[in-house]
Amino acid sequence: MAVAHHSSHVAWMEVGRVELMRSAGMSYAQMERDGVSLALVGLELRYRAAARFDDLVDIETSTESCSRVRVAFAYRLSRLEDQLLLATGRTEHAAVDRNLRPVRLPEPLRRILTADRVFAAMGEVC
Repeated sequence: MAVAHHSSHVAWMEVGRVELMRSAGMSYAQMERDGVSLALVGLELRYRAAARFDDLVDIETSTESCSRVRVAFAYRLSRLEDQLLLATGRTEHAAVDRNLRPVRLPEPLRRILTADRVFAAMGEVC
């Protein structure tokens, strides 16, 4: 149908989240090497328009909220060419250790996540 599969949007949101953290100075890989992972506990996604084959998609990601053990991210996915809003979304994550037990977010990570920043990444529909 020349339309991006609905599941692609979730992967693009992950790209935005990982790149937001990287741009703030904390790679997702380093966070996990340090023994903390962000387990997905909630996902909301609202489709607004179809992403088509060969579209470039702008992924705007921001931290919506951050507590001692949870963090929520907000997303806006737009077609790069004309900034048509394709989807909005939100994910909520709980901090867990290697055994998947809840833990507090390390303070350096909390500082990164609570800083007022928005990061835009780009994905491609294929």
